Amino acid sequence: MVRHLVAVALALPALVLAWYAPARGQLNLYRKMTPQALPSGADIEHFDVGSVAGQISTHPWEWDALFMFLVAAVVVGLVLAAGRLSPVLGLLVGLPIAGAGLTAQLFPDTSRAIAEYPPANGAGEMGLGDSDLGARLLLDGGVYLLLGAALTAGALTALRARPVRTLRWWAGIPVGLVGLVVAWGLFLGAVPLGDVAGALLLTAAGVVLGYLASSRRLPRTAALVAGLPILMLGVREILHMTGELWLADLLFPLDLTSSSTTLLLRDALLGGGGGFTLMGGALVVAALAPWRRAPGLRPVG
Repeated sequence: MVRHLVAVALALPALVLAWYAPARGQLNLYRKMTPQALPSGADIEHFDVGSVAGQISTHPWEWDALFMFLVAAVVVGLVLAAGRLSPVLGLLVGLPIAGAGLTAQLFPDTSRAIAEYPPANGAGEMGLGDSDLGARLLLDGGVYLLLGAALTAGALTALRARPVRTLRWWAGIPVGLVGLVVAWGLFLGAVPLGDVAGALLLTAAGVVLGYLASSRRLPRTAALVAGLPILMLGVREILHMTGELWLADLLFPLDLTSSSTTLLLRDALLGGGGGFTLMGGALVVAALAPWRRAPGLRPVG
């Protein structure tokens, strides 16, 4: 009972961090993706690039973004691992995020307010409220649905109270590889859809990742094998996006006729690194949690 009460007390701060930290990270990636800065309230549909040329910022936003995504990964990973102690925390954090992500996928009009925001890569600071732009990008990209589904599935996986036999560490390697391939395929299949089918595929991918992170039957190697490649890919995409920026400028250039659709297409091309870092890092943290093996569990196989 005490463990469940502690989980309830930790749910709100964990939820705030799991929502706000990725949003802030995505906002900083957005700053990196948009080379011009506009004053607050500027018309995003038609803007004069020449009038803002002097406001281009050289700040390394990618490092700020990486830090925020790693913070979120630690929080999410600990919540996933905490399911073995009390699944209440994962449910209280995962269900609201999954609900918001599902709503955004099924009713995309709720995320079109991105058109109210100018490109953000300027010298000026952006306030706490501006992270709403990062959240909207994550909602449109399906990252929040993937995250919420993983947290909820991880908590439900850990609901089984009685001890179960855990597979040997080496058996987790093929299981992790299979889980990685399945989750990756579901995610890639869902991204271009953006409808009910896409939401179902994203949810299924989250369920696979949540099971790898929280299952009492799987050894920690399963989550490590699945999480490390995703984490390394995400970090690489965030820190080394020079080539991707060149391609984005070639395919979706920002000019006098740029619209919110152009910015969304640029985000789809450049913004995947944040979601990969978040989910891959969360799997690694969940695997390395000291309470990964609960008392009474015995390896088998």
